[in-house]
Amino acid sequence: MAVDWLLRSLESRHEVFLYPENILLPSLRRQKTPAFRELVEALRTNPRLTPQGARDLAKHYETYFNDVCSLKVQATCTAETRIKRHQKDKRPLFYMFGLGV
Repeated sequence: MAVDWLLRSLESRHEVFLYPENILLPSLRRQKTPAFRELVEALRTNPRLTPQGARDLAKHYETYFNDVCSLKVQATCTAETRIKRHQKDKRPLFYMFGLGV
């Protein structure tokens, strides 16, 4: 439903406005994609990161990010989802299905 998407968009904007440190400090982000988690881990575990090494890591993440950004949404749905394996409670999550161009 279009209204759900609009509300989620507004919620995201408010979260960035109210808590900009969550965007500026990656460790404060609750949800991370595997690629973002990999980037942060690579930055943390490399005590002698060179400018070229930083560029290489950024380029690798940029490739992933561009792939995700180029997806065309084909379908969406909201479903009650159990977040953790042993958790009984479910909460509604918004799913988007995309196709690469």
